[in-house]
Amino acid sequence: MLDRWSVIGASTLVLFLAACTQTPAQVNNSGNDQFERAQSEEAPEAAFDAYEEALGAYEEAQESEPEKGEPYYNAGNTHYRMQRYDEALAEYEEALRYAEGDLRAEGFFNTGNVYFDTEQYPQAIEAYKEVLRIQPENDDAKHNLELAMSMLPQEEQQEQGEEPDENQEPGPQEQEQEQQQDQQQDQQNEQNEQEQQEQENEEQQDEQQDQQQDNEQDDQQQEQPQPSQRPQTEPITPEQARQLLESVSEDAETLQERLQQVLVPSESPSQNPW
Repeated sequence: MLDRWSVIGASTLVLFLAACTQTPAQVNNSGNDQFERAQSEEAPEAAFDAYEEALGAYEEAQESEPEKGEPYYNAGNTHYRMQRYDEALAEYEEALRYAEGDLRAEGFFNTGNVYFDTEQYPQAIEAYKEVLRIQPENDDAKHNLELAMSMLPQEEQQEQGEEPDENQEPGPQEQEQEQQQDQQQDQQNEQNEQEQQEQENEEQQDEQQDQQQDNEQDDQQQEQPQPSQRPQTEPITPEQARQLLESVSEDAETLQERLQQVLVPSESPSQNPW
């Protein structure tokens, strides 16, 4: 009859033999089971232990088949969850040495995520671009690429950026923009000159019209006839008035005849009747 220790020893031996007979894929899958268990654990300590067990399985799979990309990729994801970013990058680099197709795209994608979380935005941008070279329709990579590019100016502001080289020749796009700006400036200058010339012509025409009106007014004033002055007769002296009254009283002559005899106008009388 076997004692208790013999039974335990036999059970351990069976488990050891079973572990030895697992294929690298099965070992990798057992690591995946531990990885999923870690994600479901609420207690941080339990999650940490599950991640460590997952890493042990992935390392065993790497030793069995060192040219398989999956164990390195899974180990990188585990380190990423544990916020061990340097170890995660090292595992992803190994995975990309052997990975192909979708797994290669996923390796670049998660590499970009590590760089993004560590605020290494230029490296993250390059990683996401690699994903899009493999999978042009990857919407997640497009989104992360745009997000990393939007963060790039903030990083450059924090760093001590190099001043631009003033002697550096502009690129083709910059040259084209400068040419367009020069053409627009020339057109604006030409339009301003044309407007100024038109304004000067209008002012000159107004001056000519004012001068012409002044000349016409002067001519009208010169041609306007002056009012005629009727000849004035000399005033009647008191002696003449006395004589006139005497002639009236004596009724010797008519008044008209007496006037003709007494009055001597200085000019020829008008032919119009009185």
